[in-house]
Amino acid sequence: MNESTMRYKTVWIASPPRTGSMWIFNVTRELLRAAGRTVLPTEVPKRDQEMADLAQHQAWQDSDPNRIWVLKVHAQLEEKLPHSRIITTMRDPRDLLISFRRFMGCDFETALKQALLAVEQHDAYAKYGEDVLLKLHYRDVTETPDDTLRHICSFLGISVAGGELATIVDRFSRERVAQHTEAITQNLKSRLQKGEEVLEQEVVMVAENKLRAYDRNTGFQSGHVSSEAAASWRMLLSDEEKLQVHQKLGEWLVNNGYGLE
Repeated sequence: MNESTMRYKTVWIASPPRTGSMWIFNVTRELLRAAGRTVLPTEVPKRDQEMADLAQHQAWQDSDPNRIWVLKVHAQLEEKLPHSRIITTMRDPRDLLISFRRFMGCDFETALKQALLAVEQHDAYAKYGEDVLLKLHYRDVTETPDDTLRHICSFLGISVAGGELATIVDRFSRERVAQHTEAITQNLKSRLQKGEEVLEQEVVMVAENKLRAYDRNTGFQSGHVSSEAAASWRMLLSDEEKLQVHQKLGEWLVNNGYGLE
C-alpha cells in the first residue's frame, strides 16, 4: 500500500443525482471495510449539509489512522479539500433527465435544469487532478461493476481479494437493491396503515403527503433503482423535448462522445 495514497480521512462520493452515486457510495464503504478499515458514519445522513458537518467537525479531526469517513453529496466540491479523495459519476444527461423526472415526479423543465447542472459539474471536475478525483460513468456501474470496484481500490490505494469483490458486486446487484428497497417500502406502508410511529430518519418527504422509505444503513430509498435502459431518452422524450435538450446541450453531447441520435 502506498503510504502517500492513504493520507486521506474522507472519501467523497460527489455526483449529480441519478448517476449511480448511491451504488458507488455503498460499494466504496464495503471495499474499505474489506481492506480492514473502520468506515464511518454508521448511519447515512440524508442531506448534503449533514455530510459537510460530519467532515468539518468529526472526520477531519479524527486522529485514528484506521478510520475512514465515506460521505456522499450532490453539491460540487472544491478540489483542495483537507484530507480528501473524491469519486464522481456521470451519465448521458438525457438519460439523467428521464430518470430524475421519474424519481422526483417533476416536470420536464425541472429535470432539464438538473441535467444542465450535471454538465456544469462534470466540466468543473474535468479540471481536477487524477490524484484527487476519480471519474466514473454510469455504464461502468451497470456493465462492468467488477472492473469499477478495481478502479476504486486502485484510486484509494487498497487491496481487496477477487472473491470479496464478487461478493460485494452480488450484494449490491440491481436485483438485490430493488428487492431491498421494495421491502422497506412495503414495511413503511404497513406501519403507516397500522398507525405505528415512523421516525423522521426512516423517511424522505418528497411532497406533501408523499413519503419514501429511507434505509439509514445504506441511504437507498423507495424507487431508488433506475428502471430506465441506456438511451431510453429516445423513446421517452417527445420531439419537442429532444429539440430543447439538443439546443442547450447539443455541442456538449457531441464533444463528449454521446452524439445526437
